[in-house]
Amino acid sequence: MKDPLIRAVSALVLFLAIQAGCSMSRIVWPQRDIEGFEVNDPANEIRVLVASRESVFKSALVKRIQGYYEGRPVYVKCIGIGGLSREKAADYSCIVLISTCIARGPDPMVLDFIETHPYYYDFVALTTSDEGSWKPEIDHKEVDTISSASVMADVDHKSLEAVSLIDKHLKENIRLFH
Repeated sequence: MKDPLIRAVSALVLFLAIQAGCSMSRIVWPQRDIEGFEVNDPANEIRVLVASRESVFKSALVKRIQGYYEGRPVYVKCIGIGGLSREKAADYSCIVLISTCIARGPDPMVLDFIETHPYYYDFVALTTSDEGSWKPEIDHKEVDTISSASVMADVDHKSLEAVSLIDKHLKENIRLFH
C-alpha cells in the first residue's frame, strides 16, 4: 500500500515543482508596461488600441506602428497591458496586444481581455518568445497572431506584418459600416 501512496505523492511534488518553475519568471522578472500616449485626433472614427509590455524591442515596434499612422485619419491610443481592463473593445476598430510568452502561454492579462470580449473580432496579438517560433494558442478564432523573437534587426519586418494585419481589420470595418 505504501508504494502507490509514495508514487502519488512523488507525482504531486513533481507537478507542483514544474508549475512553480513555470511561474517563477513572473515573480523574478515581472513585466513592466509601456508609458501611454495618443496619436492623432480622438474624434477620428477609425480607432486603434495598442497595448504593450515594455522592452526595447516592443517599444521600437510600438513606435513604428505609431509612425505609420501618424498624420493619417486614424486615432491610435497606446497603453500598457495593465490598462486593458479599463478599455471597451467596442470603442476600437482594431486592438493590438503586444506581450511576452509567459510559462509557455499567453500573458494572462492579454488572455483575460480577449476572453472577456468573445464577440469582438479585430484582435492582433504579437507575442515574443525565445526563438520567436511560439504562437499563442488562443481559443478565439478571430485573433490574428504573430510570433517573434526580440531581435532588433526584425523590428521593421514585424512592424510591417502588424500594420498589414491592422490595416486588414480597418478595411473590413470600413466596408462593413459604410
